[in-house]
Amino acid sequence: MRPWLALAEFMHSLKTGETGVEKALGMPLFDYLTKNPEEASYFSEAMLELHEAEPPAPRRL
Repeated sequence: MRPWLALAEFMHSLKTGETGVEKALGMPLFDYLTKNPEEASYFSEAMLELHEAEPPAPRRL
């Protein structure tokens, strides 16, 4: 999965303030995911699992 290559560009992000994702993939993350639906599916699953354990938002009165 290529998006993980962005981790290798972490120092680039710290030095320049630019995103490592764009440097690693040559485009913004969501543009990359649009062009790579299989990886977009993995990304979506990971985000769902990451947020699964969060408590629900408080209800407004």
